[in-house]
Amino acid sequence: MKEINWDQFVEQYKPIQNHIDEYASMGGYMFETFGAEFDYVLQVYNVNPDRVWTVLADSGNVDIASGLHHVNRLGYIITELPADDDFVNVIDEDYVEEITIDHKRSAVLDDMIDTCLTDSGYMSALLRELIDGKSDDEIEKMYSDAFEY
Repeated sequence: MKEINWDQFVEQYKPIQNHIDEYASMGGYMFETFGAEFDYVLQVYNVNPDRVWTVLADSGNVDIASGLHHVNRLGYIITELPADDDFVNVIDEDYVEEITIDHKRSAVLDDMIDTCLTDSGYMSALLRELIDGKSDDEIEKMYSDAFEY
Protein backbone atom coordinates (compact mmCIF):
# COMPACT_ATOMS: atom_id res chain seq x y z
CA MET A 1 0.00 0.00 0.00
CA LYS A 2 1.21 3.45 -0.93
CA GLU A 3 0.30 6.42 1.28
CA ILE A 4 0.27 9.89 -0.26
CA ASN A 5 -1.59 13.14 0.25
CA TRP A 6 -4.20 14.55 -2.12
CA ASP A 7 -1.79 16.99 -3.78
CA GLN A 8 0.63 14.16 -4.53
CA PHE A 9 -2.23 12.08 -5.96
CA VAL A 10 -3.29 14.93 -8.25
CA GLU A 11 0.31 15.54 -9.37
CA GLN A 12 1.19 11.88 -9.88
CA TYR A 13 -2.01 10.50 -11.46
CA LYS A 14 -3.68 13.64 -12.88
CA PRO A 15 -7.40 13.12 -12.18
CA ILE A 16 -9.78 14.50 -14.78
CA GLN A 17 -12.62 16.86 -13.95
CA ASN A 18 -16.14 15.48 -13.87
CA HIS A 19 -17.56 16.91 -17.10
CA ILE A 20 -21.09 15.71 -16.27
CA ASP A 21 -21.56 17.46 -12.90
CA GLU A 22 -19.82 20.80 -12.49
CA TYR A 23 -20.47 20.62 -8.72
CA ALA A 24 -18.88 17.20 -8.19
CA SER A 25 -17.21 16.38 -4.87
CA MET A 26 -13.48 16.26 -4.29
CA GLY A 27 -12.71 19.47 -6.12
CA GLY A 28 -14.85 18.46 -9.09
CA TYR A 29 -13.07 15.15 -9.68
CA MET A 30 -15.48 12.59 -8.23
CA PHE A 31 -18.02 10.73 -10.38
CA GLU A 32 -21.19 9.34 -8.79
CA THR A 33 -22.05 5.66 -8.38
CA PHE A 34 -25.21 5.81 -10.51
CA GLY A 35 -26.71 7.30 -13.65
CA ALA A 36 -24.79 8.97 -16.46
CA GLU A 37 -21.70 9.48 -14.31
CA PHE A 38 -21.43 5.79 -13.46
CA ASP A 39 -22.08 4.88 -17.11
CA TYR A 40 -19.11 7.06 -18.06
CA VAL A 41 -16.94 5.43 -15.38
CA LEU A 42 -17.84 2.01 -16.81
CA GLN A 43 -16.98 3.14 -20.35
CA VAL A 44 -13.51 4.23 -19.21
CA TYR A 45 -13.08 1.10 -17.07
CA ASN A 46 -13.92 -1.20 -20.00
CA VAL A 47 -11.20 0.41 -22.12
CA ASN A 48 -8.55 1.18 -19.49
CA PRO A 49 -9.33 -0.18 -16.00
CA ASP A 50 -6.06 1.16 -14.52
CA ARG A 51 -7.37 4.72 -14.91
CA VAL A 52 -10.41 4.17 -12.66
CA TRP A 53 -10.14 4.64 -8.90
CA THR A 54 -12.76 4.13 -6.18
CA VAL A 55 -13.22 6.57 -3.31
CA LEU A 56 -13.93 4.40 -0.27
CA ALA A 57 -15.27 5.19 3.20
CA ASP A 58 -13.81 2.89 5.82
CA SER A 59 -14.12 3.43 9.58
CA GLY A 60 -14.16 7.20 9.25
CA ASN A 61 -11.26 7.26 6.80
CA VAL A 62 -11.43 8.05 3.12
CA ASP A 63 -9.21 5.95 0.89
CA ILE A 64 -8.74 5.90 -2.83
CA ALA A 65 -8.14 2.46 -4.30
CA SER A 66 -7.29 1.71 -7.88
CA GLY A 67 -9.95 -0.23 -9.73
CA LEU A 68 -13.73 -0.44 -9.65
CA HIS A 69 -15.02 -1.43 -6.19
CA HIS A 70 -18.59 -1.56 -4.89
CA VAL A 71 -18.40 -2.09 -1.12
CA ASN A 72 -18.11 1.16 0.90
CA ARG A 73 -17.82 3.22 -2.27
CA LEU A 74 -18.53 6.93 -2.22
CA GLY A 75 -17.69 7.57 -5.84
CA TYR A 76 -15.08 7.20 -8.54
CA ILE A 77 -12.14 9.16 -9.88
CA ILE A 78 -10.77 8.81 -13.39
CA THR A 79 -7.14 9.72 -14.00
CA GLU A 80 -5.09 10.53 -17.07
CA LEU A 81 -2.28 8.28 -15.86
CA PRO A 82 -2.81 4.64 -14.83
CA ALA A 83 -2.39 3.24 -11.34
CA ASP A 84 0.99 1.81 -10.46
CA ASP A 85 -0.09 0.32 -7.11
CA ASP A 86 -3.13 -1.70 -6.06
CA PHE A 87 -4.08 0.53 -3.14
CA VAL A 88 -3.35 4.16 -2.44
CA ASN A 89 -4.30 5.76 0.86
CA VAL A 90 -4.79 9.45 0.16
CA ILE A 91 -4.68 11.71 3.19
CA ASP A 92 -5.96 15.27 3.00
CA GLU A 93 -8.12 16.65 5.80
CA ASP A 94 -9.98 19.17 3.58
CA TYR A 95 -11.19 16.50 1.17
CA VAL A 96 -11.85 13.97 3.93
CA GLU A 97 -14.09 16.56 5.62
CA GLU A 98 -15.91 17.36 2.35
CA ILE A 99 -16.57 13.68 1.63
CA THR A 100 -17.68 13.05 5.22
CA ILE A 101 -20.18 15.91 4.96
CA ASP A 102 -21.46 14.67 1.57
CA HIS A 103 -21.79 11.14 2.98
CA LYS A 104 -23.80 12.45 5.96
CA ARG A 105 -26.05 14.42 3.58
CA SER A 106 -26.63 11.23 1.63
CA ALA A 107 -27.65 9.38 4.81
CA VAL A 108 -30.08 12.18 5.72
CA LEU A 109 -31.55 12.04 2.21
CA ASP A 110 -31.97 8.27 2.51
CA ASP A 111 -33.86 8.78 5.79
CA MET A 112 -36.08 11.39 4.14
CA ILE A 113 -36.88 9.02 1.27
CA ASP A 114 -37.74 6.23 3.73
CA THR A 115 -40.08 8.63 5.55
CA CYS A 116 -41.67 9.66 2.26
CA LEU A 117 -42.28 6.07 1.25
CA THR A 118 -43.97 5.20 4.54
CA ASP A 119 -45.98 8.43 5.07
CA SER A 120 -47.99 9.43 1.99
CA GLY A 121 -49.18 12.72 3.53
CA TYR A 122 -45.59 13.77 4.21
CA MET A 123 -44.58 12.71 0.72
CA SER A 124 -47.35 14.74 -0.90
CA ALA A 125 -46.36 17.85 1.07
CA LEU A 126 -42.70 17.35 0.22
CA LEU A 127 -43.42 16.88 -3.48
CA ARG A 128 -45.66 19.97 -3.54
CA GLU A 129 -42.85 22.00 -1.98
CA LEU A 130 -40.32 20.55 -4.42
CA ILE A 131 -42.30 21.38 -7.56
CA ASP A 132 -43.85 24.66 -6.39
CA GLY A 133 -43.19 27.34 -9.02
CA LYS A 134 -41.60 24.96 -11.52
CA SER A 135 -42.78 24.66 -15.11
CA ASP A 136 -44.10 21.38 -16.51
CA ASP A 137 -40.85 20.92 -18.44
CA GLU A 138 -38.77 21.41 -15.28
CA ILE A 139 -40.93 18.93 -13.37
CA GLU A 140 -40.66 16.38 -16.18
CA LYS A 141 -36.86 16.76 -16.23
CA MET A 142 -36.68 16.35 -12.44
CA TYR A 143 -38.75 13.18 -12.73
CA SER A 144 -36.69 11.71 -15.56
CA ASP A 145 -33.40 12.59 -13.79
CA ALA A 146 -34.64 10.96 -10.58
CA PHE A 147 -35.50 7.70 -12.33
CA GLU A 148 -32.69 7.68 -14.88
CA TYR A 149 -30.83 4.85 -13.15
